[in-house]
Amino acid sequence: PSFLSTPLSLPLQMPIHDPAARLLIIGLDGGTWDVFGPLCDLGEMPNLARLRNQGAWSTLWSTQPPFTAPAWASFLTGVNPGRHGILQFLGKPADPAASLRGAGVPINASHLRVPTVWDYFNAAGKTVGAINVPLSYPLRPMDGFGISGMLTPPSATDWTYPPELAASLDGYIIDLDYGRPGQSLAPGQLPAPAVMLSDIAHMTERRGYHTLRLMQENDWDALMVVFTGTDRIFHHFWQYLQTKEAEPQSLEFAVSEQLAGYFHLLDNILGSLARAAGKDANVVFISDHGFGPG
Repeated sequence: PSFLSTPLSLPLQMPIHDPAARLLIIGLDGGTWDVFGPLCDLGEMPNLARLRNQGAWSTLWSTQPPFTAPAWASFLTGVNPGRHGILQFLGKPADPAASLRGAGVPINASHLRVPTVWDYFNAAGKTVGAINVPLSYPLRPMDGFGISGMLTPPSATDWTYPPELAASLDGYIIDLDYGRPGQSLAPGQLPAPAVMLSDIAHMTERRGYHTLRLMQENDWDALMVVFTGTDRIFHHFWQYLQTKEAEPQSLEFAVSEQLAGYFHLLDNILGSLARAAGKDANVVFISDHGFGPG
C-alpha cells in the first residue's frame, strides 16, 4: 500500500528498451540442455555457449502429450493441444477401436484449428520467413517466404512459398527417406551409423546454407528455422551422448568422432545465423521435447 501511494517518477509508458530490429527463432528438435549444456561446458559448441551466457535460459517444459506434433503446434498457435487439436502424427479417427489400431490420416497444417504466429506477424505488418517448421505443409500464403518442414509428403511439389523459391534451393533436403514420422524406426531398416550420420550432416549443412543465404537476400522482420537432425541423432545415438547409460563395448570411436563433427557443424551454423540476424536482433532457441534412455 505504501508503494502504491507513492508517485512514480518515470512515465508509465516508457519502454524498458528499444524494440529489437529483428527476431530470429531457431528450433532444435528434441534438443534440451541435458545434451547441449555439457556440449557447451566442454567447449564443443562455443557459439551456442556464448548465446546462452548472454541471455536467459531454463529447463524445457513440453506439452502433454510431450510429442513432436502437438508441441510444435502449440508453439505455432500459442494454445495447448486441446485447443489446436493436434495430439500426434495421425489425426484421431472417430472410432476408438480404430484409434487403438493406429488408424488415422496424417496431419498437416490444415488440421490446425486456430491462427498461427505467422498470421499474427503479418497482421502486425511484419515480414516473415519460415524454414522447415513442422506442420507448415501445406504452406499458407504469407507476407514473406517459406519452406515447409516435417510431414511434407515426399512427392509434394508445392513445398515452398512463393513456388519459384524451390528452384534456388540446390541440394536442399526436407527430410531423410528413412525414419520419417509415422514410419518404423527398427534398426534393421536403417543404414549403417556412418552413412546415417553423413546423411544427417548433409541435410543440416544444406539447411543452414540456404537459411543463411535467404536471410541475406530477403527483407524480413521475424524468421524461424528448425533443425531436425538433432532429433534423428538422439533417437539412434543416445548412448554416445549419455555414456553412463551405455556399455563401453557398444561404443565406437569412429562414430563418436562423427558425432562430434556434427555438433561442431551445427554450432558453426548457429553462430553464422545469429551474426547474420544483426547485433540488435533477439535470438530465441526453442525445442519441442527432450530425450531419455529407453
